[in-house]
Amino acid sequence: MKKILAIAVLIFCILAVSACASEKKVKDTDSDGIPDGIDVDADSDGMPDMQEAVMGTDPFSASSFAFAESIEASIQTTNTSEEIVEWR
Repeated sequence: MKKILAIAVLIFCILAVSACASEKKVKDTDSDGIPDGIDVDADSDGMPDMQEAVMGTDPFSASSFAFAESIEASIQTTNTSEEIVEWR
């Protein structure tokens, strides 16, 4: 009887541990098989997470993006041809 009880407890423990292990899944926002912690583009929107963080957009939401016009305008105002000529 003690053997049966010990085996039952052992089986219960194995099932409990495996259930806990399956619940601890690593987050993968875009379901590409690369965990968000090491994925350079966690939401697969084509913009690296570091660039999104600098721009103030959400790196985990593909619908969060900056307007291209404002990005282009900021690039043009920071790199004018006059500044480049003066630098040379």
